[in-house]
Amino acid sequence: MQLGQAIAQIRKERGLTQEAFAKMYNVTRQTVSNWENEKSYPDLSTLVKISDEFNVSLDILLKGDFRMVKDIDKKMVNIIIVISTILLSVRINIVSPIHHR
Repeated sequence: MQLGQAIAQIRKERGLTQEAFAKMYNVTRQTVSNWENEKSYPDLSTLVKISDEFNVSLDILLKGDFRMVKDIDKKMVNIIIVISTILLSVRINIVSPIHHR
């Protein structure tokens, strides 16, 4: 099952509208619609909250949606590249500072 389908199922089983579900996680109704239609995904902290609130394993929510897992992996690689670049830049500036006379 895809993450969007799982969120929709959880919400509907509890008799919640998209609006009510959105208020629980401080997002808009449109955001919930985007999650359910897999146009975007909740952030990890929101997924943990959904998992806790509705007693659904993160394993169940995440493992079925390979596209979302790939999207998270891609974002993590980009974050690692940015952090590495920043650290390398800082290291270069510390090792060989420019001296002005």
